[in-house]
Amino acid sequence: PVVTGSEADREQQAVVLAAQRGANAERIAQAQRDVDESLDTMFGAVLGRPLRAVDLPASTRFFSRLGETEEVVVAPAKKAFDRVRPYLGNSDIKSLVTPSTSRSYPSGHTTRVNASAIVLAALVPERCDVIWLRARDYAWSRVIGGMHYPNDLDGGVRAGTAIAVSVMSRA
Repeated sequence: PVVTGSEADREQQAVVLAAQRGANAERIAQAQRDVDESLDTMFGAVLGRPLRAVDLPASTRFFSRLGETEEVVVAPAKKAFDRVRPYLGNSDIKSLVTPSTSRSYPSGHTTRVNASAIVLAALVPERCDVIWLRARDYAWSRVIGGMHYPNDLDGGVRAGTAIAVSVMSRA
């Protein structure tokens, strides 16, 4: 992450503030829904059908395992980097979603959606474009919500990619 108090930090805060000010009520509501890390919330709409756990038990187990892996990878990194979340570090930035109190870098939601998008795009290559658009939009919800800086999303993309590559190399 960027150094707290640095020019880069101030730039990151400015991006979060601009994202919040530019978000209309509908986009904020989407960010609130995107707190949920289920496969259906992440990708159901762009794949054109609900991805309900009851209908997809094996897929649900697999993507749940990806989520558990995200936790194992990201939690120690958050502790080590110790980056305070935007809404906790700047009183002008508001928590517009259910607040997270763990550290900010890297973004766990972005890690999870990126790992899931890599795997899902391999499974459904004809929907690759919309999967990636949705993954970026889902991650951006964390900036709008005041939970992450853009730089946190970059860390989440890296972590999610590492997880997906590791998982897919074993298939």
